[in-house]
Amino acid sequence: GPLLEFSETRGDGVILSYDMDDQLAAALFLFKSEHLKHSEYDFKNWGLSIKAAPIDRVMIGMAYISDISDFRYELLEETEPFNDKTELPALNTFITLNSHPYFASAEYVIALDDLRIERDRNCRPWSVNLELSRALRRDWEIALRIEWARELEGQPQRRFGTAITYRISESLNWTNEVLYAT
Repeated sequence: GPLLEFSETRGDGVILSYDMDDQLAAALFLFKSEHLKHSEYDFKNWGLSIKAAPIDRVMIGMAYISDISDFRYELLEETEPFNDKTELPALNTFITLNSHPYFASAEYVIALDDLRIERDRNCRPWSVNLELSRALRRDWEIALRIEWARELEGQPQRRFGTAITYRISESLNWTNEVLYAT
């Protein structure tokens, strides 16, 4: 996944999507906030995405996410009382190229607001992720990954490595990745 772990959303959610002939797709999604949860049915966070296939084998997309800070909230708590924001909206853009058995992707995620990490110092997290993969067989894939990011102090700025994926079924994958962080 992306080095910018702020952008990971691993929780309960609901998605409404529309796909038009594999050329254009849009989605609206709601997901639970771990640190802003008021009840078990609180889907406070939301996002909107659109992706298009302008030419064969190429997909481009963009998404707005209302809060990407959820799964690093314990780090944000350490910045109190400096951190006066509890939500951090972000923009995600990507492009993918698919020429079987090869697949390449590039992704850019950036927070749309600054996060105050000290009394007089702000940080605007961002991440760039590049991946090149090759299908080995119908259900196996190997990938090379390079990731750059600016997150909170003390977090890795660059990672690179490999991943191997086994497709158990159409909707279930097993991935093992080894990434070296600097």
